[in-house]
Amino acid sequence: IRDTLLAATESVDVAKAESPVADLGTLVTQNNPNDNGYAQKSTSQRTIYLPIIRNELPALMRVFDFADPDIGGGERSETTVPAQALWMLNSPFIHSQAEQLAALLMAQASSKDERIRLLYVRALGRLPTIAEQAVAQQFLSELTPVADSKLAAEQWTDLVHAVLASSAFRITD
Repeated sequence: IRDTLLAATESVDVAKAESPVADLGTLVTQNNPNDNGYAQKSTSQRTIYLPIIRNELPALMRVFDFADPDIGGGERSETTVPAQALWMLNSPFIHSQAEQLAALLMAQASSKDERIRLLYVRALGRLPTIAEQAVAQQFLSELTPVADSKLAAEQWTDLVHAVLASSAFRITD
């Protein structure tokens, strides 16, 4: 999910990190408690390269069934729980990705139809169905028409956020 979000906004860094724990402090790297602790920092690296600190799992991993790093397991559980949908709606990370994707859409396409198609291709890897195109058009038409580019960007951000929070984004068939 995280990598797809970063790819959709053209911000994913596919380069492998030199050392994922190089700047995490002595608490993590040397098991020395005389440290300021671990402060998770924002990065655009692929999720597979993120360091896994047992007692400091990122929220995305906790919510979406990341395997317990304390025990070995041959199979991960799969759940669909309300916390996942709520995280997709309320996470500051998701909101910032929606803002970035909305800005890209507005820069790369001029008409509503083009932007909607581009949104679906970037977020879901496919064109919108006729019904999805109509719903997106209706959503945008029900908003107050604005000449202010900042307000227009907020409206597109809301639409992008709705698509990113949809089950179609989270679940592959």
